[in-house]
Amino acid sequence: NPVSQIVNVDVNGLKGDLVNIQLFDYTGKLINKLMIGELKDVFTQYRFDVSNVTSGVYLMNITVGDKNIQQRLIVIE
Repeated sequence: NPVSQIVNVDVNGLKGDLVNIQLFDYTGKLINKLMIGELKDVFTQYRFDVSNVTSGVYLMNITVGDKNIQQRLIVIE
């Protein structure tokens, strides 16, 4: 962190857990739903492109099953 193009998110959980990754700006506006689906393995790495997001500080909300993690993300152009 900071990132400019690709973000890697490592996710641990139970196989079949629902995964939901969302990106919010600091006003709380949803910018992008980055991944929605079932966890295919106990450990999975998701990659997504943030090159179309303007520079700034964002909040990434990661939900795996009943666990919720928030992480700050700094995007630079």
